[in-house]
Amino acid sequence: MDAPAGLGVGGAFDWYREQGERRLLGVSPGTLIADAETASLLAVFTHKEIWAWAHDQSQAVLGWQPLPFLDGSRAHLLWTDLTDLGGIVGAVVRIGTPRAHDDPGAQLVDHGHLDDVYPGRSETARLIRGRLETLLRRPLSLRLRGAPGVGKDYLANQLLDHIPSGRLDPLVVRGQSAATHPVWATRLAEAVERGRPVLFRDLDQVPEPRIHTLLRPLATAREQRVPVIATQVTRMSDFAERTWGKVFTNALSLPDLDAHPEDIPDIAASIWRTHFGHRARLWLSREAIRQLTASAWVGNVAELESVLLDARRRTGMDRLEASSLRVPTQRSASTLRLEDLERTAITEAMQRADGNRTAAAAPLGISRSTLYRKLDQLGL
Repeated sequence: MDAPAGLGVGGAFDWYREQGERRLLGVSPGTLIADAETASLLAVFTHKEIWAWAHDQSQAVLGWQPLPFLDGSRAHLLWTDLTDLGGIVGAVVRIGTPRAHDDPGAQLVDHGHLDDVYPGRSETARLIRGRLETLLRRPLSLRLRGAPGVGKDYLANQLLDHIPSGRLDPLVVRGQSAATHPVWATRLAEAVERGRPVLFRDLDQVPEPRIHTLLRPLATAREQRVPVIATQVTRMSDFAERTWGKVFTNALSLPDLDAHPEDIPDIAASIWRTHFGHRARLWLSREAIRQLTASAWVGNVAELESVLLDARRRTGMDRLEASSLRVPTQRSASTLRLEDLERTAITEAMQRADGNRTAAAAPLGISRSTLYRKLDQLGL
């Protein structure tokens, strides 16, 4: 049962406590509430780190994703308070092993359920499922490549759900954090030593000079058959491709949603089940399906998910008509495409220049001050 809307972090926290929930965190940009059982986690993770996870979790396709707790605890996002534009105001998180009926891993009991992992009836979807079936017969050491938003993180988490029960929850590492904070190399090594699976997000954001600090634990993971899945955008320098290829034995490229629009209804149904439970059934009218398949999905799966969740927040129903959907226009899609290209070009230039902004600006053909402004605009 979800807490009523508009309670605020404190009110929702108290509401869940009254329902018998335990080990709770309530978090917003300026407030952090923890019960006695969960307060010990604050010795490991800062308010900012927990808030960043809650924010990402509310925007992602992932129904489940563990915080990188050293004790392997799971985290379940129970409640979010959102603005009309979809921005998160606050969240309540439960820490600990989920109840059996909440665990989406129960959906994927063997390799025969790959339709749930990568849904769709197109030839593209069938080929990817065939490739995944082969990969799941051996220890996972895989890079998932594709444009921003194609569903790399969602697929990675679904694949990790195939790991036999009894293993620890995955350690989630972000490329930017791993490059900035040396402690992540230690956490990664400790996870591999314990046989804990690893989800390495945004591998492409690790600057070339920092790659070597992460190679040893990842190479150890491959040798010890510890499952590791990394996600990256398609474009990467030749050096980075060669180097990461030494520790990841397989790579799988995911297509843009525009390449197989006929799979959109199946993907939408999978997103719906991920967020609202395996028994939830999404119904789309013919006009709604026509509207979704005709759209320019620059944001791909992530953008599709945002449209669906927006419709659910406004209607509160599992039956969606075309009038319920706020599908992005071609104009907004073109703007997003330009921003993605800019982001990729600037990120690669900064990596090649080892963070030197003056050196990075020259090959981009822009001034140093323009580069400063672009970095600020793109949040880099």
